Amino acid sequence: MHLYHTNIPSFVIRSTLSLSGAATIEGKLELPEGLKNKNYPPLQSTLITLNDGEFLTYSTQNNTFSFHDVPTGVHVLDVHCHIYHYSQVKIQILEGEEPKCIEYFYPGAKKSPISHPLTLYTNAKLNYFQPRPTFSPFRMLKNPMVLIM
Repeated sequence: MHLYHTNIPSFVIRSTLSLSGAATIEGKLELPEGLKNKNYPPLQSTLITLNDGEFLTYSTQNNTFSFHDVPTGVHVLDVHCHIYHYSQVKIQILEGEEPKCIEYFYPGAKKSPISHPLTLYTNAKLNYFQPRPTFSPFRMLKNPMVLIM
């Protein structure tokens, strides 16, 4: 009895084994109804990551996104948008089951389950700049150096 030995590299065998329980995560970015009619920038080309950049993708023109061949386990989805704030989503993928998703408005906040495919709504519009204060003579009186004089 002869055993045939094949020269298949071990990394090929490991990579096919890791994809056996792989799943696809899909979703869509949405604006609340009150913001859709206003002149806000579009959400296309927004960076979306799993596990701090282990997997990454960008939203399409119709604001959808998808991750393919995601292995089983628990993953954290983040939306990196400089205009709007989105919730963080934890996704549990079990072999042969639909992904289970939990949404956090911010780390440590109350969690709420959401369905897959994901529909993520903005929580707030980010505002990085404050308007410059206008001149006021009363503001000079609040200055400690003026009070000392």
